[in-house]
Amino acid sequence: MPVVVSPAQPARPRGLIIWRIVVWLLLLFSAACCLVNAHHLQLVWGQLQSPIPMDVGSTDALHRMIGWDSAYLLTAFLLIIISAGCILLQGWARPVMRIVLVFLVIWLASRGWTQVQGLHAIQANEITLQSQVQTTAIAAIEQNMAALRRGYQFALLIDLLALPLLLWLSWKLGKPAVRAQFRKRR
Repeated sequence: MPVVVSPAQPARPRGLIIWRIVVWLLLLFSAACCLVNAHHLQLVWGQLQSPIPMDVGSTDALHRMIGWDSAYLLTAFLLIIISAGCILLQGWARPVMRIVLVFLVIWLASRGWTQVQGLHAIQANEITLQSQVQTTAIAAIEQNMAALRRGYQFALLIDLLALPLLLWLSWKLGKPAVRAQFRKRR
């Protein structure tokens, strides 16, 4: 009787696999971004379809928003597909995910820089606004500016936490022990 040899299955490590948890979190975050962008796209499209006439500048701004929302929606959807491929240990997904993670790190770093510049602009505008308005409106301006500052600081904190995590994930996906877990292309 001939002996049938089956192709070797990738080695499955035991215990908690942190990199897979991070990929799951990335998938969930991408899905949330997909929903938020789809909802915003729907709102902007509804505004564009409204019977109230708008000036050309407003219409152009809404068209640009639709373009950006569509690009972000497509990017989030592609990240969902790549993350799912990594979770399912598909061989094609690992190198693609490593490249995408590097691009995400670059994008987050540039976004963080923009947010720092935005914080400086908020502080400059707050001083200008306070000098131009009456004393009764100063409290409302301070409250609004404080909320805006907190939003920028929170987004910057998330970026600062995500940068090393994404870099670690890209490095981890390149290690031979992780590479061996992925199925080869047929």
